[in-house]
Amino acid sequence: MVKSVLSAVLPAEMLYEIRRRRRHQCNGPSADTFLVNHAARKDVTRFPVEEGIYVEVFWKALPAATGPAFSLFAYDEEVLRLDCGGPGKGHFHASFLTKQHTWQNRNQFFENTRETQIQRAVFELQNNIGYYLERHPWKKIREIELAEGPWKVLCSEAGLHANKFLLTVPELIFAEKSENKQKDNATLDRGRV
Repeated sequence: MVKSVLSAVLPAEMLYEIRRRRRHQCNGPSADTFLVNHAARKDVTRFPVEEGIYVEVFWKALPAATGPAFSLFAYDEEVLRLDCGGPGKGHFHASFLTKQHTWQNRNQFFENTRETQIQRAVFELQNNIGYYLERHPWKKIREIELAEGPWKVLCSEAGLHANKFLLTVPELIFAEKSENKQKDNATLDRGRV
């Protein structure tokens, strides 16, 4: 009851700040604590951008999405996460200046394969990162300006790392084969009609 009243009355920036402070009180500000609370993230590799800003690449196998993922962190806040989960499951979450939690801001990828979703994720990071940063609820994050050349190189390296998961992680190889088999069966069924 109190939460819904606060959501209706308080501006989005203030709601975000209350949530952020509460999260840091409960969990501590460290991204390492964040990882402990998100144990589904496997083989996490951190790509440092500058002090307090980094991209993490990892993979996960969940019902919502099985595949590689990217997270942009700034000052211990997850600003953007791109989940390359395969057909119908690839999506991303962004922190926008709205009253919704980040996990509620889910946008589906148009791309249908993990490979093309990774390409889309790298494109979004390289070309549209300013859009996501400028719309973040925390002013400190909205003021971030990334050096374009080094940022694009870092994103390309992160994309190569994500693609490597598709070739080396058994869970992802199995998921890909399973989806291809389903596609083949659907094609055969259409041919029988």
